[in-house]
Amino acid sequence: MLPWSGTAPAAPPIDLVLVQAGGDVPQPYFVQTTEMTQGQYLALMGVNPSTHQECGLDCPVEMVTWVEAIEAVNALSRQAGLPMCYEPTACSESFGERVCSSARWLTASAADCSGYRLPSEAEWLHAAGAGSPGAPKITFTDGPDEDGCRRSPELDSISWYCRNSGGEPHPVGRKKPNPWGLYDTIGNVEEWAFDRSSPGGTKRVVLGDTAWFRPGGRWILEDDASPTSGNYMRGFRVVRTAPSPAKPTLSVPLKPTAPMAVDDTACDELQTCCDRIPDHEAPLKEACARLVHSGQQLGEYGVCRSSLPQYEPVCPGP
Repeated sequence: MLPWSGTAPAAPPIDLVLVQAGGDVPQPYFVQTTEMTQGQYLALMGVNPSTHQECGLDCPVEMVTWVEAIEAVNALSRQAGLPMCYEPTACSESFGERVCSSARWLTASAADCSGYRLPSEAEWLHAAGAGSPGAPKITFTDGPDEDGCRRSPELDSISWYCRNSGGEPHPVGRKKPNPWGLYDTIGNVEEWAFDRSSPGGTKRVVLGDTAWFRPGGRWILEDDASPTSGNYMRGFRVVRTAPSPAKPTLSVPLKPTAPMAVDDTACDELQTCCDRIPDHEAPLKEACARLVHSGQQLGEYGVCRSSLPQYEPVCPGP
């Protein structure tokens, strides 16, 4: 681990997007739009383990083991005043330090933890593919070079890969996002998931691909690695389970004929619901604000969303 010679920055915000359930994912969840950056990790943990520190604090953190990623998401939950999802296990003392190689849930399941966590393999694939398991269509403008790399205009716009990366990570969020607003799901650095790669095994799933990505092979790398090993091309991004919608208590006259126009008073009541969400639930508060004009409401604090889609009111626009 390389020492950090500067002052640890204030924690940059963790930008999240709401991903709806689908496929093998039964519940909506929030996903970090970018890979965790060196600056975010440094602010959380006080160290920067990255090999490519010269890339800058906006570059993805790498050389993070799975166990260190677990500790980082727990630290992020503590910082946000949220419950931690994990407890490190299989721990021992090594050179005066506590070293762990696994972790257990502090709740019955991922759906029961409202704190930050690593994505499951299914959650990562669902979000990265924007709900589609197929690969985007790509074309090539030349033949393979001496390293077997070909240039693709489509990849140039969305990915740091073998032809444009120089074999090194780059600052996050500089390429176009996928249709759901996620950056760098192809290329830059590969990412840890929570899952074991095989039942009873110790290795953990690794997803995505790196700046060495060569188009023409597997589109999304699915690999595994020891939970205590780091790699100069491996990082992570965080997720949070979205609270389940509560039953409606809004005083809008709802009829089973959708959509139904309602007046500005109803929209004001929806906004009041958003305002009741505590500040430490910032991602939920922002998502709520975006949904005011569709007459929907997320979360345990709002109680403004109908459990039946045909009863959802639609507020007038600005």
